[in-house]
Amino acid sequence: MDDSSGRTIEHVADNDGRTRHPDEHHPAATIFGPKKEGLPVTFVLVSVPRLAFAIVAIHIAFGLVWGSAKRTGIMKDNLVPQIEPRRQTYSLTRWQMAFWFTLIFASYVFL
Repeated sequence: MDDSSGRTIEHVADNDGRTRHPDEHHPAATIFGPKKEGLPVTFVLVSVPRLAFAIVAIHIAFGLVWGSAKRTGIMKDNLVPQIEPRRQTYSLTRWQMAFWFTLIFASYVFL
């Protein structure tokens, strides 16, 4: 395939105006490393104790956050302190904060 100057696409000038041959070193090769074709893909498996620790840590965090929501006033608006905590209304802001905290915590633990 030719461009307007008659050169092949592989020889089109880079942003700096210099033309490159496909086999010539490119600056991005130092960042990304050489192209490795034909190598098998390997997966790193998580060990069973590490996975068990992650699951236990997430269950503890979920239990502390969501379990305490029903028993305490941590998820409720404290607008009128004279009303006992179990009769107060729930706060949407606090529920959202708890939801995002548990979601991000679970993602961090598993990554």
